[in-house]
Amino acid sequence: MPSLGWPNPAPLELGGDPSFAEAIWKALRDALGKGGAGPEDSIEDLWRQAKAMALAAAGSTLQRAAVQALPHLATDHIPVYEELLGIIPPPEASEEDRRRVITARWVDHLEADGPSLREAVQGLDPSADVETLSYDLSTTVHFGKAFGDRNFPNTYAGTTNRNGTHWPAYSTDLKVRVKYTLAGNASRPPSVVLEGLKALLNERLPAWVDWYVTTGSGFYCDGGADGRSLLNRRTLRL
Repeated sequence: MPSLGWPNPAPLELGGDPSFAEAIWKALRDALGKGGAGPEDSIEDLWRQAKAMALAAAGSTLQRAAVQALPHLATDHIPVYEELLGIIPPPEASEEDRRRVITARWVDHLEADGPSLREAVQGLDPSADVETLSYDLSTTVHFGKAFGDRNFPNTYAGTTNRNGTHWPAYSTDLKVRVKYTLAGNASRPPSVVLEGLKALLNERLPAWVDWYVTTGSGFYCDGGADGRSLLNRRTLRL
């Protein structure tokens, strides 16, 4: 079993054979033959201990490089994983915090079926839920031209910079509706939740499926004196 102290620098090697540094140190002593090396831990032996630690550190570079392929062990490669996964760590995040985030994202299964998507959304915040629009209230197809006249470029839909619509063949079947239940007097979901939903839905949903977050359905048609209605306002403000 490895001894504790200088032959076993952090991270400690516990159990099994002597540590890498200790094995090198013993090999250096044995190389001088019986009685050739001075007493252990003596001044004469200190240079040998230092040399053993340096050789162990140099020899561990291959192992250090190899473990960069494993997110939960990575150190130097953490920024590489963050770039690949599109993760921007907060300034106050420690190395271990960043390692946990990339590990969770690396092994995450991006499932977009209904139950899995609802579980992921509610795991982010229990106040959020994926709602299914009934077939009777859904839009299955939206008729209209997707592209403008070839003879009149850049004039479609009254625009001057494009010749097509942003919503060709629009259908609510290709939109995911996430409802967030507000608490108390809150007027909108917390920004951190919205950013989390944005990242989650953009990552999980196929490219042809859009999404939106809402806090309710419908609107006031007759708000009366409280001014909540935009369709039947009682007070004219100039």
